[in-house]
Amino acid sequence: MLNHRELWYKHVRLTRRGAQYRVDDSDIGCRAELYRDVVRHAVDGKVAVNVDQMDCDCSRWTSGSVMDAVPLLAVEQEVNRIYEDAEGPIYGLWFSKPEQKAEYVSRDLALEAFEDGHAHSVSMARYDEDGDY
Repeated sequence: MLNHRELWYKHVRLTRRGAQYRVDDSDIGCRAELYRDVVRHAVDGKVAVNVDQMDCDCSRWTSGSVMDAVPLLAVEQEVNRIYEDAEGPIYGLWFSKPEQKAEYVSRDLALEAFEDGHAHSVSMARYDEDGDY
């Protein structure tokens, strides 16, 4: 029987482009795409893993980390660890060159809603035209 987290991941895989990297042993196409993207973005054996996510307290953030691109199995395990440790939805997970790693940016959406006078509803963070929060 599937638990809620497994149902969420199945939903996310179907609806969000960035969630395609969650890999299990039976999904060879997903694994091939992950490997292709890692190889495409690797520079001197390093790759940046970037994630845009929100936790259960409505704090949304984007962050990136640089890791070794070889062995590819280590990258796959890191991606699976990100999904396993997530406390809420992951809006995107992507690879980039190490020098283009996403900088840490965060917003507390619940506090913003309270300060804006609508504490009963939290609206999603939207990017402005520059791509910033």
